[in-house]
Amino acid sequence: MDEKKLICEIENKINSFIQTNKIESPSPGFYIAIEKDKKLILDYSFGLENTNSAKKISKNTKFLSASLVKPIIKNYYLNAKPELIDTKVSKYLNTVNDSTKIKHLIDHTSGAWDYLEHLNETEINNGSLKEIVELILSKKAESIPGEKYSYSNSGYIILTRLLGTIEGNSYEETLRSYYASKGIDLDFTLNNLQAKVSGYLYKNNSYEEVEPTRHVTGWGDGCMYASPVEYFKCLNLFDETVLYPSDGPYGKFYWHSGGVPGVDSVCLSFKDKNINLVYFSNVTGFNPLFGDTILDLLEGKLTKLND
Repeated sequence: MDEKKLICEIENKINSFIQTNKIESPSPGFYIAIEKDKKLILDYSFGLENTNSAKKISKNTKFLSASLVKPIIKNYYLNAKPELIDTKVSKYLNTVNDSTKIKHLIDHTSGAWDYLEHLNETEINNGSLKEIVELILSKKAESIPGEKYSYSNSGYIILTRLLGTIEGNSYEETLRSYYASKGIDLDFTLNNLQAKVSGYLYKNNSYEEVEPTRHVTGWGDGCMYASPVEYFKCLNLFDETVLYPSDGPYGKFYWHSGGVPGVDSVCLSFKDKNINLVYFSNVTGFNPLFGDTILDLLEGKLTKLND
């Protein structure tokens, strides 16, 4: 891999993104970095954690990570609880889908009823994790468990509910404690929001703050605050089975992305080269999003405008 060429291409994409969207400071922004052998070879930050303060985004900023929490949960099950992978969900929770196993939830093949599609914003914000999971499990799966891949947020909130049931502790504390034992500081709660980055939606030439409600964050499908420094530690912990495989002009890599209003995030790893990349942004509303641009670059694709 030509690392200098990769860094140069990403820097050019950054400059183009800022100029095309006419982004001027002070504004929300992003952080992107590449490490090789656990040492940073690209370290770029732009913008503020909150438009009402002067605190700049940095590698220590605690971003809402959206779906980058999913590899965290998958890794926990694969490495801390491998004996549960082939277990039926019905052993621990009431469900009308008796054939659904924990591995189906992990691999997005459960066909679980999509709560984000069927419930409105108010219903989600007013519901508890327990109530919404019970509702999901009371509905017939939308495909036969284990037969069809379909990306599922519902599957991952069931996984977090299962953690609380099996461990006899909150899923937030179970995950926090496990990763703390690995020297990684992650926060799965909506507590102490003033110490965390704010998310924004760029709309009509201004930045509208996005309230981190459950409709935005979810639970195990999107609610985790992590700094880029800590997420790099996670990438070094993951093996090839935790992320999605892909290929491109720089070789084979493994990736995951996340996105909700006010959050754009990407993590990826060239495992054979010991090179990792982390990107977090606290603003969305641009077209295309910069996270898509990064993935398209590494897959050798032309970035298209989103619908």
